[in-house]
Amino acid sequence: MKLKSFLFLLLFLIGCNEKSTETETFIKIYQLGKCNSYNLTKVTSDSLCFNYKFESSLVLDFCVKSNCCPDSNRFIFNYKINENQIDIFVDDIAPNLCKCICTYTIHADILGLSNSKYFVKCYSKDNGEYKILYEREVYKFK
Repeated sequence: MKLKSFLFLLLFLIGCNEKSTETETFIKIYQLGKCNSYNLTKVTSDSLCFNYKFESSLVLDFCVKSNCCPDSNRFIFNYKINENQIDIFVDDIAPNLCKCICTYTIHADILGLSNSKYFVKCYSKDNGEYKILYEREVYKFK
């Protein structure tokens, strides 16, 4: 019995000493500022309202159209990272209190990515279904 306990303890300690080679990915997504009504005419479905900087972390900014009030705490965010693809999902959860539309800037900081190239897709829910807003390849700056 003592031998079994000793072997179990030894295996446990050996397993704890192994170093993990995978880096943990951390992502933070939020609405940056409030309604950008001055940008409304510039944002179309084929707009270039998508910017990124990819060095030690990937920083994304992209636009989403939505009702103009309330203009804060409108969205919840989800994401999925697989291999070399990053999917970001934006859900507008606020009531539509006004008869106007604004663009909002969504900001994402992603740390711990191991690849030098990713395919990013940004989605927004429209009538209960997710529609693709942006599909872009992003490359790490060297």
